[in-house]
Amino acid sequence: MTAKWDQLNLRHLRAVAAVAACGALSRAAARVHLSQPALTQGIAKIEAQLGTALFERHSAGMRAAEAGQLLAARVEAMLTALREATD
Repeated sequence: MTAKWDQLNLRHLRAVAAVAACGALSRAAARVHLSQPALTQGIAKIEAQLGTALFERHSAGMRAAEAGQLLAARVEAMLTALREATD
């Protein structure tokens, strides 16, 4: 992954973690308070920035690819650290 990390959108990163956890765009959109189209665009933008697919799309939902699993875990760790720092 060769993206410029300072150009990634925090809201879109949260969306990646939500989709990985929920396995479906509609549930993830509700979880992160985005519309489904906005969530779809955010995921596509991050995938373009990173140059890799983060999810495998299926009729029953989305499953995180290896890169998606790694990124989602890192995003969750980052969000936990941010929460702890602000408590």
